[in-house]
Amino acid sequence: MPRTAQRSRCAPAVEALEARELLSVLASTPSTSGGPSASALASASTALLVRTVDGVDPAAVQRAYRSLGAYVEQAFPDGPSLLRLSSRSARDAAVGWLNARPWVAYAEADAPLVRSSAARMVPDDPNFSQLWGLDNPDDRDINAPEAWASAGAGAGVVVAVLDTGIDLDHPDLAGRIWVNPVEIPGNGIDDDGNTLVDDVHGWDFVSSSADVRDDNGHGTHVSGTIAATAGNGEGVAGVAFGATIMPLKVLDAEGSGLISDAVDAIYYAASHGARVLNASWGGPGYSKALDDAIRSAGQANPATGSLGAVFVTASGNEAVNNDVRPSYPSNYRYPHTITVAAIDQSGALASYSNYGARTVDLAAPGDRIVSTVPGGYASYTGTSMAAPHVSGAVAIAAAVFPGESAAQLAQRVVSSTRPLPSLGGLVATGGLLDASRIVAPSTPEPTPTPTPVPEPTPVPEPTPVPEPTPTPPASGSIDPLPLAPRPVAGTWTDEQLRASLISSDEFYARAGGTPEAYVSTLYRLVLGREVEPGGLDFWSARLRSGSPRLDVAESILRSDEARRTLVAGWYRGDLGRPGSIADLKADPGVAFWASMLAGGTRPDEVRAAILASPEFFERQGGSAEGLVVGAYRSLLGREPNAATVAAAAAEINGRSWDAPTMILSIQSIEEAARAKVAAWYRSDLGRTASIAELKLDAGVNFWANLLPRG
Repeated sequence: MPRTAQRSRCAPAVEALEARELLSVLASTPSTSGGPSASALASASTALLVRTVDGVDPAAVQRAYRSLGAYVEQAFPDGPSLLRLSSRSARDAAVGWLNARPWVAYAEADAPLVRSSAARMVPDDPNFSQLWGLDNPDDRDINAPEAWASAGAGAGVVVAVLDTGIDLDHPDLAGRIWVNPVEIPGNGIDDDGNTLVDDVHGWDFVSSSADVRDDNGHGTHVSGTIAATAGNGEGVAGVAFGATIMPLKVLDAEGSGLISDAVDAIYYAASHGARVLNASWGGPGYSKALDDAIRSAGQANPATGSLGAVFVTASGNEAVNNDVRPSYPSNYRYPHTITVAAIDQSGALASYSNYGARTVDLAAPGDRIVSTVPGGYASYTGTSMAAPHVSGAVAIAAAVFPGESAAQLAQRVVSSTRPLPSLGGLVATGGLLDASRIVAPSTPEPTPTPTPVPEPTPVPEPTPVPEPTPTPPASGSIDPLPLAPRPVAGTWTDEQLRASLISSDEFYARAGGTPEAYVSTLYRLVLGREVEPGGLDFWSARLRSGSPRLDVAESILRSDEARRTLVAGWYRGDLGRPGSIADLKADPGVAFWASMLAGGTRPDEVRAAILASPEFFERQGGSAEGLVVGAYRSLLGREPNAATVAAAAAEINGRSWDAPTMILSIQSIEEAARAKVAAWYRSDLGRTASIAELKLDAGVNFWANLLPRG
């Protein structure tokens, strides 16, 4: 039956649950409002997204929802449910209550999406010579004609565009729009049984209708860059002019939307055969529901033959480093995701483009891009325009290599970039999208090589030895400390690595070798308290039913209480705060930093902020020398030598450094990662060797090399 519940509206905003901004300007008159539309705020104010852990009794879950006065408006496959309550205060109370339940993976308030307001370019006369991003004499393009000559233009590949809709009647797009093969147009019946009536050309998730017409312009522009028809004597040509566009409207006329609509659209695209998803919108807020949806989209489904979809997103238009200040969805990092920065016509990173040596994969043309808009053509600027160049290239690759998974296609595209000196250190590949290299005959078909995962404890348990006094380097030499932070990309997060350690056979045996003993030890170690009977029964039952220890460990590590316990430990160890861990977990400062971790801020960044605080400075004696010594003790587990103290203090006193820069510099060296893993070997695995000795351990060094630094 058709959906009858009123859906929340979208607005260009980037807060709450990832409200993101459209990353470029629109052809329509720009809105004077800088925030989400009133309709989006009103709809979002009473809704929340909740995901339960596997194995929970659905009837019991429904009883719990009813006790809160909530009803399920929609359930997403392999994802959360959208709940509606009577008021914002009731929603906020429900979020807190649900996150405290062991059977809840997460609960978060729904919130607006946001578009940004980059300056819009005036419409221009259409012709191919204006498409500098596809082909230009200076070779600062993606080499599209070369790719077409050798590999075609993405025929048969479906690209879902999650945006403001599409101009169904545009002469350059009319023949390129996806048709649902099961749905009969205009009969008022849900022919394919997906609860959406007459979703012939996609769906408008903003107003819950089959009308996907574009009332803004942005979605039509993005779609034209991907797949505008070539050789028809009209306007422009798309990168993959043989591909098909599946228009999924998640942003309204003001460029505004909600996370719940984006989540809904992602599941729809993945389940209806899209091989590429383009998301030219974004914002700074983290959403677990959106994270789950993006992760799910890339997964193969043997039952249906699906190989997963590549998720392409724009890096953002705030001219900031995404490694330091995350932007979403671009900072959701999976093997099947690609994050795109923009270059201008000179080949330099565009002045507005976000960047990131760890979190932005490659760049593509984004400046003054001519494409389709409702009723004509226009030139837009922004990373929103760069992303569809990549989506089109992925579609070409998917047509040439139809048997590759989403992760393989993404890797093929990212690994085929053409180096540009102007991009060195600004994007992970240091290069520009090159469609011809992706499909070049000489390009070997990539075979994914799994990261070797040795036993977390590759050497026998060392004989316990007394903790020696850490020995600093010779007093006349200065530690190899960079004068500026030099972040290093990693392939694992702190959370993933620690979950591997505390789910290892060694840890399980040390905990007692039974599910109950294992869960009890996890609670003491990760949450700083004894497990309650309900939690013990729940997690032990999951283990006995076959759930992997890694899943249980990750679930507990990702809880809000685990994050508060982690920060509370820093408050005690680094700031010397009195009181128990249980007391400190209730501290407002601890709660704030835990929320930052939940929002995607890396643990190193949070700890750097704590160590750079006036409180830490005063605890070290209120001097630059004391700050250097304290930071070394906290981060490296040893004393710096006198020469290092003097040199670093001089930099701080001379204002060449500030405290955050000095701390981030320490965190960016290899020894800092080894010290972190060595501490986990002691606390989690019970290794009795000193930190100094464990920093030389082969297993510690292996794991440390997987972590990001700085």
